[in-house]
Amino acid sequence: MAPTGVHKERVEPHHLFTVHPSSGDILRFPKDKSLRLSECSPIFCSLVKNRNAGSVMHSHALSAVLAGDLALGNAHVVIEGFEMLKGIKGVNNHDKHLVPVIFNTPQESELLQQIHDILKNEAYQDIFAILVRDHGAYIWGDNIWEAKRHAEVYHFLFEATVSRVKNLPSSLKNL
Repeated sequence: MAPTGVHKERVEPHHLFTVHPSSGDILRFPKDKSLRLSECSPIFCSLVKNRNAGSVMHSHALSAVLAGDLALGNAHVVIEGFEMLKGIKGVNNHDKHLVPVIFNTPQESELLQQIHDILKNEAYQDIFAILVRDHGAYIWGDNIWEAKRHAEVYHFLFEATVSRVKNLPSSLKNL
């Protein structure tokens, strides 16, 4: 697991923590003892354990934050009508893809209960992303390359969905 506070493009193997996916215990510390484990660690471990994720990332992308705003009173954002939906494992471009949105908390570890509730919800069995209101998203895949693809696809879909809603004529916004 990557440490907090290091630019992800600069993380090198000797910076990484090895964390037990079930317990969250640190099995191997990086050589640099000043590095700290990401506060996302319990969330990443939960996604590995409950969704068999091989790789999990946390994004602070503006597109994810703005997409979370679209949930309004709902627990999710509906993404539909985009060819890029096919980039998400198991999703077809004709599907309505529901991306859950949870409320932000002062500490990321406090998000865990909301995430567990989503992972148990049948409506969200085909997701590979969870939006965190006013914060960003957690995105995962079977391996690092699938997680990267999912991140690129979800970020495109978030941006496209926000743009589509923003540019709808006002007569269609309330339909």
